[in-house]
Amino acid sequence: MIKISKKYLFLSILFFHCSYSQIQSEIELFIFDDITYLSVEEFCTTQNYRFNNYPDKSKIDFIIDDNRITFSNNSSFVKIDDKIYHMIKNVKQIKNVFYAPLNSFVNLYAQFKPANFTTDYNNKIILIEPIKKSFPSEEYIENLVDTQLLNKIQNKDNWKIKTVIIDPGHGGKDPGAIGYHNIKEKHIVLDISKELGKLNKKEMPHINVVYTRDDDTFLGLKNRTDLANKNQGHIFLSIHVNASTAKTARGYEIFVLQPNSVDNAIDVALRENSSIVFEENPQQYEQNQMIASVAEQTYLQESEKLAVFIQTEIKKELPKTRNRGIKQAGFHVLVGAAMPKVLIEAGFLTNKSEAQLLNKSSYRNQMAYGIFKGVQAYIYSYNSQNSQNDR
Repeated sequence: MIKISKKYLFLSILFFHCSYSQIQSEIELFIFDDITYLSVEEFCTTQNYRFNNYPDKSKIDFIIDDNRITFSNNSSFVKIDDKIYHMIKNVKQIKNVFYAPLNSFVNLYAQFKPANFTTDYNNKIILIEPIKKSFPSEEYIENLVDTQLLNKIQNKDNWKIKTVIIDPGHGGKDPGAIGYHNIKEKHIVLDISKELGKLNKKEMPHINVVYTRDDDTFLGLKNRTDLANKNQGHIFLSIHVNASTAKTARGYEIFVLQPNSVDNAIDVALRENSSIVFEENPQQYEQNQMIASVAEQTYLQESEKLAVFIQTEIKKELPKTRNRGIKQAGFHVLVGAAMPKVLIEAGFLTNKSEAQLLNKSSYRNQMAYGIFKGVQAYIYSYNSQNSQNDR
């Protein structure tokens, strides 16, 4: 579909190909609730990083190569300059000392200074060994590239959209949002998704439809994108409904994947990402939000186009429903899908009037129809454009 810059690939992989140096420092290891932490202040002191502790604001920040990293008490979000990144565990502030979860901190720090962190639980210390970069040849780097993914992107046979993946959020032991009259998100989104699939099969029978789930079954977030890739999907649609402590919040909104999400999208991402607590191995998501892979950035532009088409058509179908716009956020469920992808929040179950609408099959059918018309318009535009490029 889209070409990837070899130079960008070279620089991305080069960052991780390193050899160890002999300089070592040592800091104390802390364990809270069976999670390993380090003291941010002690780390900065041993690594000679300038830092500022603001106990009255419950924040601490430090500088690495002109980048300001800010942690906040009891928050899993870290600010790097003007960008927001998401960690799995919260930062803790205890007696004006800030502690960061070790695994997340290591993944974050690797963006700036590659280092080897070794934990010694017996002596409760963390050994930090800086890594000296080496410079492999470009030929070596090219051999490390996922050739299968590149072939999929660059193969002309894949330039036309043929398969749509429909992902009803949550399911099984994960109910998602629960609104008025005990309405559960998992049931609402499954119904919208099935109607969306029916419309696709009726109006565009040449397009293959694959559901990540078609009944009330629990499915891990990573399993959903794995399934999408396995079925060689060309579009990934994750369907959800929203919730908010503000009972007046209402309307639909569409999200594209961007780990450095804007502030007003954080609450939604945090709620949807909380599904990982139902999974057996939540630690697998530790690095998901830290660095978007080359493929994620490759599909961002097409994902934004898809979002615009869907937003336009929902607005036509449901002109009285509030349009909350297109936003960026770091959703685990979108990470790894090698295709344009969006997450659609169809409304708020915590808004009484909107929950009543979402509980009506006629309204859900209208929402599904709006989504379908947007997807259909995008497919026609995309396939038509690439047909012209083949001439």
